[in-house]
Amino acid sequence: MEYACSSCGMSAGDTTHEGLFVHAGWGSKHDTTSFVWLVPVVDRPAPGILCDACVDAHIASGNLEAVSRHVGPRPEPSIVARRRLFEHAAQETSDSFWSRHGDRAYAALEPDSELERAVIETRREMCDDHDIPHRVGAAHARAAILHGLANADPGFTIASARWARAISKIPSSDDEMSEEALLLALLEVQEREDNMGP
Repeated sequence: MEYACSSCGMSAGDTTHEGLFVHAGWGSKHDTTSFVWLVPVVDRPAPGILCDACVDAHIASGNLEAVSRHVGPRPEPSIVARRRLFEHAAQETSDSFWSRHGDRAYAALEPDSELERAVIETRREMCDDHDIPHRVGAAHARAAILHGLANADPGFTIASARWARAISKIPSSDDEMSEEALLLALLEVQEREDNMGP
């Protein structure tokens, strides 16, 4: 079955675009690959179906990046893509929780504060920092919730930037030294960027 591309109107396979993600399916050369948008909503095409030519054009322009693939080599997400996945999962998890419990005002964490350290440590008890970004982001939101924080922007945006920059410097390993180095790198990035924002 063929569809019409929501961007250019040409014939397209089953590659769906809604929200942050583009999922390539049957009839696409990108079949089984998922992409994440790196640009704001206003710079994306209307939700719907995308053809391979439009997907390729957005990849080439840096608007779209592959983040997972069921068949073939697994993509290595960039820092920006990791941030988007982290932010999305963290905010989605937080929204889901507070929609059932009532929202509270979010107090921005001071960099390297005891509370921020506690959130990071709680997150790391739930999820390895080398795990896929949306799991880390969801774990971060749960950790923030456990410490009484909600409705976390700009907190999640800042946390995702620090995590993505720190994780890019440390190779994945089960080694205890690597875990210690990762925590030190996270705290070093937090201290250095305390006034820089995302």
